[in-house]
Amino acid sequence: LSAGYGLSHVTDAEGGLLTITANVYHPLGTSKIASVEVLLSGQPTGLLLLPSGTDGQYSLNTQIAPGLLPAGQFLLELVATDTDGNTSDVWPYFTVGRSLSQTP
Repeated sequence: LSAGYGLSHVTDAEGGLLTITANVYHPLGTSKIASVEVLLSGQPTGLLLLPSGTDGQYSLNTQIAPGLLPAGQFLLELVATDTDGNTSDVWPYFTVGRSLSQTP
């Protein structure tokens, strides 16, 4: 499982669009991939990445509401699960920036 955040810009005061992409590989083929789930600090979010039409590529675009997350670094875990219930290692951190319009 490899993943990244494409063109994402999220601030504490303004929120923003979070775009997550992942390349998921299974040795027996992509039909064995059951889901790619997003966890926040180990807790389920209910967000699933969907196949993007390209073999093994999954993506999610979701709007983060203003004030939902404070500025800081968060552990967003992407976990792929196959049809046999096996899971991938988790991947990676996501940073929420401080809005420039805020005073310290």
